Amino acid sequence: MRKRRARGLRQRYVDLKVHAPELHTTTATGRAAWLPLLALAAIGCSACLAGYRWTIDYDYAISSFRSLSDVETRLATEADTDDLIVHDEIARFSFRVEPGSILVSIRNGLSTDLRLDLQDAYYVDIDGDMHKLFVSATQDGHELSANIAPEATLDLFLWPDDWMRDSSDGPSTWRADSPLGGLTVEGSRAKALAARESDIGRSFEIVLPVLAGKHRYVYRFRFTVTELHAKRIWWA
Repeated sequence: MRKRRARGLRQRYVDLKVHAPELHTTTATGRAAWLPLLALAAIGCSACLAGYRWTIDYDYAISSFRSLSDVETRLATEADTDDLIVHDEIARFSFRVEPGSILVSIRNGLSTDLRLDLQDAYYVDIDGDMHKLFVSATQDGHELSANIAPEATLDLFLWPDDWMRDSSDGPSTWRADSPLGGLTVEGSRAKALAARESDIGRSFEIVLPVLAGKHRYVYRFRFTVTELHAKRIWWA
């Protein structure tokens, strides 16, 4: 199952940049002196030159549970060609998980406001360790809001906060960052698949508390890898 990007959802990427120092020469002798150095640099940095590389995308099975006062209920799930979907009488959650991106659209199914408790939202990695979630709005010009009006939809970008990368535009991700952790950039399809074959069967979780009326529900979404796909990307 391949995933297509949903309308209105945006992901920010920061690509690796390779900067070479400026070389200033004025004579043929000077040029001859640094030409061997350039040759050595080209050999040593062949792996970091701009070009097409391979990373890994995944197919997932999703399972979800809702807790209220320590009583946990398993929720209905479905998957279409685009998204992994969980729903109950309170809300509908549509996830799209890709390299460097976990996107979710949350639709309020109630006649009253929903409020997301984003301060207590977290990611659980494949080793069971918890990470605070970085959360941002996915549309330009939209302020991040924790409130969802009746019948309205909120689109969010999620990622483990301590996995975010610094850039001049603020925290970002790279297009080869794995939702299971780490970075996959290989020179061939076979190497990329071999590097991540042990991920099949592994799971991570997103935990998201939701306030509805006087109740606080805790939603737990588990994503289990079922299949790998090598994905060709431009790496510069």
